[in-house]
Amino acid sequence: MTCRDLRSTLFFVVFFVCGSFAVSADTREEPLTEVADLRYGVALYHYYQNQHFQALSDLLVAEERGGIQGHGDNPEIMLGGFYLAYGLDRTASDIFERLLDNNRPQKTRDAAWLYLAKIRYLRNDWQAVQEALGRISEKPSPKILDHMKVLSANVAIKQDRTEDAKELVDDFDPNNEWAPYLYFNMASLLAREGNHTLAVHYYARIARMKQRTEAHLSLYDKAMTAAGFAHLFDEDPVQAIAYFKQVRLDSPMSGRALLGYGWAQTESGRYREALSPWQALAKRSLIDDNTQEAMVAIPYAYEKLGLASAALNMYREAEAGFESELVTVDSFINSMNGKAMLDALKIDPSENVNWLNYARENQLSPQLSYLTTLFAKDSFQGVTQELRDLLVLQNKLTDWRSRMDFYYAMLDERDANRKREMDLIAKQEAFQLLDDMNQKRKEILAELNQLEADDNFLSMLRGKDRERLKRIVRAENNIKALEAAGRDVTEERRKVIKLRGLLLWDAGELFAERMWRARKTLEELEDHLKKTLDTQLHVQSIVDEGFDLEPYRVRIQASNQRIDAQLADIDQAINAAQEMLRSEVTNVLQEQRGRISYYLAQSRLGIARLLDDANEEAF
Repeated sequence: MTCRDLRSTLFFVVFFVCGSFAVSADTREEPLTEVADLRYGVALYHYYQNQHFQALSDLLVAEERGGIQGHGDNPEIMLGGFYLAYGLDRTASDIFERLLDNNRPQKTRDAAWLYLAKIRYLRNDWQAVQEALGRISEKPSPKILDHMKVLSANVAIKQDRTEDAKELVDDFDPNNEWAPYLYFNMASLLAREGNHTLAVHYYARIARMKQRTEAHLSLYDKAMTAAGFAHLFDEDPVQAIAYFKQVRLDSPMSGRALLGYGWAQTESGRYREALSPWQALAKRSLIDDNTQEAMVAIPYAYEKLGLASAALNMYREAEAGFESELVTVDSFINSMNGKAMLDALKIDPSENVNWLNYARENQLSPQLSYLTTLFAKDSFQGVTQELRDLLVLQNKLTDWRSRMDFYYAMLDERDANRKREMDLIAKQEAFQLLDDMNQKRKEILAELNQLEADDNFLSMLRGKDRERLKRIVRAENNIKALEAAGRDVTEERRKVIKLRGLLLWDAGELFAERMWRARKTLEELEDHLKKTLDTQLHVQSIVDEGFDLEPYRVRIQASNQRIDAQLADIDQAINAAQEMLRSEVTNVLQEQRGRISYYLAQSRLGIARLLDDANEEAF
């Protein structure tokens, strides 16, 4: 599966699960406008952050913990889409086949059949693809219909059914985002059959399209380059030049276009005009196979112009360059082993790395410069994606392994400190509070009992009333002192008696209320005391019994064993992926060596021929 297939598959997954599709047979027809399950929302969030592996993990964790509620079949469809995008087509197939139950909504079954068709397409089972597409309902959703048409057209192209493919491609909406890719695939089929004129017709459709995304422009450059070579095969150099000129100079196809432009000029006999693009190519690195061909094409043009001496010098310059490049390639082949290869490729757990863009936009290790062609290959993209995913898993499991050790140590510490801590709580908090409250209760109860026994109204006085009582007592003392001195205090005594009587009257009226309030306070205190006693008993039970930590230890130990087993499996898978990647890299470097050796031989033949011609002229 290509990186574009991965992105389109994941896009279709979220389009389906977030769109207005029915989610179950008995739910309302109106689509959900809010996420009904938080775990599903988290998975969608990670998807939109381009964290596809994390989104897949969220769905798996949710499934392990009881599933996602409120979204019908959407989580399963999304999970199957992720499995398909990551190349786990058998697991994805099992999920989609399960969704074909007759009790499922028709739109769910349509999506499942479409995914099964994609899986079978990846397996090159063209007949099975058509069978799956034929099981989709007569009126599927527009998005599913578009994918059906694309798959049908590509199957026809893969089977070289030219007329069927042409009919399907011509009937496809030219404004659809997939249209330029269908046009390019159709043109490639026609070019393979030698029908270059009609192939150019489809290449030209791409040039006329208004889409100007970076992906479209890259396809546009590729189409213009292919159209130019198609005209060269048809011996129409003038039209070939016109198409080569349309390729952007900053495009990855610019080297190929410059090379073709030069050959088109030579087909017209304009060898001097051919030198310009080839000399521009010759200034680039010999890593590019277009530059390699230009290095031997330049002296060829000089020969055609009758400049044998200049041609000889250019052949010798090319020979020296190729010899030096062979030494460099051999050293890289010898170093592309084990960790050195991964260090050169800078493979890390980052997600969604576009290696072709990475090669153009970053300062790479010298070895990588030979591998830009490899970066564009589906096999390389797939292996690096798999390796990054495995490294992500390895990092996460290693992190969880350290967490398990921490949790186990934490349980030991908890077990060692629990009784001491609980005893301290009991002594410093529960028991002390209980003693304080018991003492307070005793004091209030004794005071109330004494007041009721003495019927002492004045003892209940508070605030201003108590101040009045103090003033009356002072007045009574003063009257006694005056009487002892022989003064007549009859009037003063009468006033003081009256004041005391009024105060006693007021106190008597408030006595019952204040006694009630005191009793109420005592009841509340007794309630608090009971709760505190319960707390004390609970604390004591914790101290006596404690938590049973053993089940947690068993779970942690089991988790450690699972993590160790998974780490072992992942280490083995990483080694296998590294070996596969090393093989891919080595193959590319060997191919590069073969090309350089070929052009080196061409340079030496040119030198030998020119020297022979010079010797014949001398004699």
